[in-house]
Amino acid sequence: MGCSGRGATGRKRRERPRSGVCSAAGGANGAAFLIFGNFEALEAYNTADAYVIGVGHLADRIRGEGPIRQSWPRHLRVLSYDERIELQKRLTAAGFDTEKIDAKMGPLTINAIRRFQQAQGVLPDGYPSLQLLERLRAL
Repeated sequence: MGCSGRGATGRKRRERPRSGVCSAAGGANGAAFLIFGNFEALEAYNTADAYVIGVGHLADRIRGEGPIRQSWPRHLRVLSYDERIELQKRLTAAGFDTEKIDAKMGPLTINAIRRFQQAQGVLPDGYPSLQLLERLRAL
């Protein structure tokens, strides 16, 4: 997992990288993306990360960029609504406050996941996986 001054295609970016947030939308083994303010602008229309990444990548392709190089870990499934609520409750109970119990995997929850993963000695990708929820259930 990693975010750098290179685009998703591996080519050096034309513009100087601005301050952004690294998002491992597919977990530690999937593609990592640097996200900027345009992510939030797209998310205002549809909050699904897959939608935002898809539209953003389409814009990159129209601009002449190549395809995303890293494969998507297709074996992972998205947590259900109830599992996302449970994840937030368990993180908060374990001392990693998500600040909201709303099933939204936004920056507050992602940061809580990363803090928990660091404390557990796991690569802190911030990805809300079933494996992560099972680890919390085992506490």
